[in-house]
Amino acid sequence: MEFKAGMESVDFDQINSMLNQFSMGTHFQAKIERETQQTNEYIEEILQKLEHLPTDDVYHKVVDDYLDSLLKCKDTSRTFIHVDMDAFYASVEEMDNHTLKGLPVAVGSMDMLVTSNYKAREYGVRSGIPGMVGLRLCPNLEIVPIRMDRYKEVSQIIRDIFFEFDPNYVSPSLDEGCLDITIYLKDHPELTPVDVASQLQYKIYKATTLTSSMGIACSPLLSKLSSEVNKPNGYFCLTNSHEESFKYLQTIPIKKIPGIGRVRQKLLETLGLQSVEDILESKYELYFILPDKHKEILFKHALGVPIFPTPNLFKVQRKKTMISKEKNCKELYDEKDLKSLMLDIYNFAINTLKQENKIACGMIVKVQDYSFKVQNFPYSLKKDNSEVPQLDIDGYVILSPPTQSPPLSPISSSSNITTTTTISPQNKKKSTKIVLNYKENIEKIWELFEETVKTIKFEQIRCLGLKLVNLIDDNDSLSSPQKQNGELEKEIQTEIHEDSDDEEYIF
Repeated sequence: MEFKAGMESVDFDQINSMLNQFSMGTHFQAKIERETQQTNEYIEEILQKLEHLPTDDVYHKVVDDYLDSLLKCKDTSRTFIHVDMDAFYASVEEMDNHTLKGLPVAVGSMDMLVTSNYKAREYGVRSGIPGMVGLRLCPNLEIVPIRMDRYKEVSQIIRDIFFEFDPNYVSPSLDEGCLDITIYLKDHPELTPVDVASQLQYKIYKATTLTSSMGIACSPLLSKLSSEVNKPNGYFCLTNSHEESFKYLQTIPIKKIPGIGRVRQKLLETLGLQSVEDILESKYELYFILPDKHKEILFKHALGVPIFPTPNLFKVQRKKTMISKEKNCKELYDEKDLKSLMLDIYNFAINTLKQENKIACGMIVKVQDYSFKVQNFPYSLKKDNSEVPQLDIDGYVILSPPTQSPPLSPISSSSNITTTTTISPQNKKKSTKIVLNYKENIEKIWELFEETVKTIKFEQIRCLGLKLVNLIDDNDSLSSPQKQNGELEKEIQTEIHEDSDDEEYIF
C-alpha cells in the first residue's frame, strides 16, 4: 500500500501484512505473482541490453545534443493551476447524505473500494483495497455503493467553473482539472495566481459544498505535484523561478512522475534511481534502453521542460479518437443478464458514435476472467477487414502505426492486469466486405460483439468491455442515422424479449 494524504499516522507494515494474508491463495495473489515474474523477465532483458551500452564520445554527444534540443523548448512564461477535488466520490456522498458527516466513509463494495474520505484514511482505509479489509481496519466504516452518474453530474458543475477561467481546460478525470490561467491573469492584472486559486476554491465550494486542493506552477506537471502538498482544502504556489522549480522537481520520487508506469518504475529502481535528480545522472543508460515516448517524458520532466496539454485533451482522446465502455459482470446470474449488459455497453458506444457523427473503422472486445487475465479481441470494420487495431504492451490501442520495433516483453507498464491479444473469430475467416455506412457499421459492431462473447463461457466472465477505435467522420452515412439507430436497437431488444422465456437458449 502506498501513502495517500490523510494517512500520516498509519502503520503501513501492519496493513501490508494484513493485505498479504487476505490475498494468499487467491486469484489476485496469482496475478501478482505472474506480474512479478513478467516484470523480472523484462528487467533481466533490459539489463542484458545494457551490457552493450556504447561508451564512446560519439554516443555521448548524441545524448547530450538530444537533451540540449529539449531544453531549447523550455517555456516557463505560463501559469497553471491544477485542481484536485478532496476525496471526491466520498465527499459527494456526504454532500447528499448528511448523516455520513463526521463518519469514516468509503465508496465501493466488499470486493474493492474506489475511494475513502480523510476520516477513513486515518485508519488506513484507502482506494484499491477490498471492503472486507477496510472493515477490519475500521469496524465502523460506512461503505456506500458507487453512483457514477451522480459523480459525473457534480463533476460537470465543477468543469463549468473551470471553463470560466480557461475555456481550454484539461480534465483527465472527474475529480481534477488543469487550467492555463495565463490569459486570465493578463485580462485581470489586479489578480495574482493565488487570488485566482482562491476564487476557484470559493466558487467550487459555493456551488457544491465540496473542498479542493490546488497547485500553482509554470507547468502542468509542477502544478499537479504542487496540488498534493497542502491537501486537503489548501494550495501551494511554486514561483516561476527556474532555480526554485528545478530544485523542487529534483526531490520528487520517480513514482510520482506520470507516464512512467509501474513496470518501468521498477526498472528504474533496479538501476538505483529513486528521485528525479537521479535521471540526469543516468542519462546515457536511460537514453539507450527506454522507448522514445518514455525517454522524452522522463528527460523533459528531469530538465523541468513543461509538457503542455492539447486543449480539451480529455474530450478529444476519449470521444473523437476512441469510444470505450466496460462493465463488471459479477452481479449477473445467467446469459440473459449478460445479454442485457452487453446491450447497455453497445448502446453507449453507438449513441456516442451518433453524437460525434462518427463511424468506427476498428473495434476491440475486452474480456477479463476471474483470474484477472484479460483477452483483447481486435477487429477491423473496414470494407476489406484491413487494418485490424494494434495494441501496445499495456493493452491500449496504438492509434497510429508504430515506427519502431516492439517492446522487449509483452508486459503492462502501467496496469495491474495481465493482457493478451487473441486472434478474433473474424480473423480466422476469409475476409468479407463491409460497407462503411452508419447502419451497417453499427450492425457489424453488434454482430462481432455478440459473436465474440458467445465463444466464452458465461461463468468465466468477470468484466466485459467494448472499444470503438480509428473513428472517421460519418460523411457517407444514410440520410437518417438516428432512425437507423433506433430501429436497430428495437430489433435487438425484440430479440432479447423473444428469447426471454426460452430456458434452452444459450448465449
